[in-house]
Amino acid sequence: MSYSNIHTNQAEEFSGKEKDDSAIEIEVDPMLTEEVVLSELNRRDLTQDGDAIEDYHQRVDPLYDLPSKEKMAKFKEIHADLFSVFGFEKILKEILDEFPLINNRIKKIYFLRAIKEEIADLTTDDEFQGEKSDKQPDTVIARLSADSFSNIEHLNMVTRHELMHIHDMLDENFGYKLILPALPPLEKTLVINKYRIIWDIYIDTRILRNGQNTIRDKDAHYKDFDSTYLKIPKLERKQIFEGLWEIETLTHDEILELSRDVNKLISKFTSHKEKIFLPGNPCPLCKFPTYDWMTNLEDRTDEEVILIIQKEFPNWTPNDGACERCIECYQTISPKT
Repeated sequence: MSYSNIHTNQAEEFSGKEKDDSAIEIEVDPMLTEEVVLSELNRRDLTQDGDAIEDYHQRVDPLYDLPSKEKMAKFKEIHADLFSVFGFEKILKEILDEFPLINNRIKKIYFLRAIKEEIADLTTDDEFQGEKSDKQPDTVIARLSADSFSNIEHLNMVTRHELMHIHDMLDENFGYKLILPALPPLEKTLVINKYRIIWDIYIDTRILRNGQNTIRDKDAHYKDFDSTYLKIPKLERKQIFEGLWEIETLTHDEILELSRDVNKLISKFTSHKEKIFLPGNPCPLCKFPTYDWMTNLEDRTDEEVILIIQKEFPNWTPNDGACERCIECYQTISPKT
């Protein structure tokens, strides 16, 4: 999952296939098929399934006398064939069948070899080929680790989790938007991280309610949530997490709002009424993170200062607080100063 489309020049590595108009077109990165197939051959060799290794060598050994380009093409063909013979292509198709919205809206899915994170994202086939496009996204890029194919249960869970991201991005009721509101860089990073945490909780709870396993259980999600929202009082922190775990419907805009404003998160899931000013949260005036909050402003500053601020920020109230630097700046231009 990410907020930006994936651009890559790896498209040239894929061989063209005739598309069945009734089904999504699946293409797998030759580097991924090779790594998965060789790993599976080694596994079978260790379990005394020597026939697979012998068959493989009978097919590839004669290739070494061929010209380099022809040899590489033949290797790709053999690895793609064995990837299917070993059942991995069928597994990916079966998981895709769980998502009719993806099958109805997406023309092609590329499975690439994950270097670090296993993620999926939307793009267009033109952009995947390195060209600019103003088309609606019709292509999925899914990055999977070759190691995941050595544990089919894990492969199912991680692929299903990532395809749930794609399902939400295509779901009109979820209302996903690629572009974030304009935010300072640091706040944007924090918001994206919080959005990811809440969205992942929302995804995995739905998978679990559907009677399927997922990559992270409740305890793992709480550990991630707890470390991110450590500055929220413990009681409220636990109540918020439980509320998120139980909620059945969320939209992109709701998740974004909860990610941007911790007090919206607190008010939605707890009975806590007083606004909490967390160190590092952005000042509502200058938008920079602050560790020096000025609160109870009606008691701590002149009314003229408040009026000056409200003239520039009509939706701001003293209860919203502000950073010490902003209050000092507005005090300098107050008539009473």
